[in-house]
Amino acid sequence: MKTRLSLIAALGLYCFASSPIAHAQQIKADTGGVAIGGGIMWSTVSTVTNITGVPEEKVDELVRNRTLTLEELTTQQRDNIALLKEKLDLNERQVRAALDILGEANVPPERLAAKLVEVTKRFKVLQATASAQPGDGPTIAALRADVQKAIKAGELAKADALLADVETEQRRALDRLAVNAADTSAQRGEIALTQLRYTEAAMHFANAAAVLPQRSADEDKRIDYLYREAHALYQQGDEFGDNGALLSAVELFKRLVALTPRERVPLNWAATQDYLGEALQTLGQRESDTAKLEEAVAAHREALKERSCERVPLDWAATQNNLGAALRTLGETRRSS
Repeated sequence: MKTRLSLIAALGLYCFASSPIAHAQQIKADTGGVAIGGGIMWSTVSTVTNITGVPEEKVDELVRNRTLTLEELTTQQRDNIALLKEKLDLNERQVRAALDILGEANVPPERLAAKLVEVTKRFKVLQATASAQPGDGPTIAALRADVQKAIKAGELAKADALLADVETEQRRALDRLAVNAADTSAQRGEIALTQLRYTEAAMHFANAAAVLPQRSADEDKRIDYLYREAHALYQQGDEFGDNGALLSAVELFKRLVALTPRERVPLNWAATQDYLGEALQTLGQRESDTAKLEEAVAAHREALKERSCERVPLDWAATQNNLGAALRTLGETRRSS
């Protein structure tokens, strides 16, 4: 009774799900049950025979002999495959593929009816949905055409591999769109900088960075946008007395220190340490507490570990000047406190 109910449920799902498929044909079961639009109307006895016209034991036999070529099968077995083609509205290769699926999944004989219908339904859904989609470029459209051919031939592994290629092409297209969108946001940021609207510029650079995925091929571009955001925040804080913007710049420069590790990009790391020191110094000289100034001194000293006089003399000189200014401000703050 449980098996019968599961088969009825499976066939009910098949009737509902596959009826919109335009290319499915009307199929008549031996008992007089009729399928419209590819859906099978269940008759009174829930067996494989009623669905396909082929007895359960014969379908099981076909599943067990699925590795044989058509010529190696008996006349009766070939006739049964032909009947399955007619009743399920599949071609011969799809029928053979369905039998392969049932065999590889070790479907027990009592469940063959439900699973055969399920696999048939999936084939019809695949055929209906594998066509080209609006917006597909020539490469993707050609791949989708190959997918349809593979499904028609019952070659689902090949269809899956082709769809993986479609997915790769689509991701590349999305990546290109993301890069373009990021560039547009950055251009808006440059306009805002020109207008001295530093907070607005920082927002646009943040949007540009957010569009690009982390640790992707465009990671360097994403980091560059974060630098531009940090510098815009620093300018807002330095020129307009906006301590909140300075705090945001400090936090962002700290993030950028981690994103530009010393072992991989030592000079970038050193530059970031120097930028961090400048932001901390500007913020620290507005506070009575010396903590920010002490952090600034430490950041400039970190930068000098890579910015040597022999290696980058101009950068070394600039950082030494920044360090001197931070030490002077630190001394003045301590004396006045």
